[in-house]
Amino acid sequence: MRKIYELNINKSQKLLLYVLKELGAYDEAIPVTLDELTKISSMNRLTVNNNLKELHQNNFIIVESGKGQASNSYRLNL
Repeated sequence: MRKIYELNINKSQKLLLYVLKELGAYDEAIPVTLDELTKISSMNRLTVNNNLKELHQNNFIIVESGKGQASNSYRLNL
């Protein structure tokens, strides 16, 4: 696994990776809402959403879409 602090990404993205790691997304996909990530990271919803999209596009996280009203699940891909 690559070290998060060594990745060439912005500090908001690093924070989200650390949050996901602390929530247990290293071993398995964990369901978490944008509101939960917003609260934990103290970032606004738009910032969290945009950074999650970039992390997914750059293959740092794997996103499993929730069905219906279920939240997405995230897993680190480092």
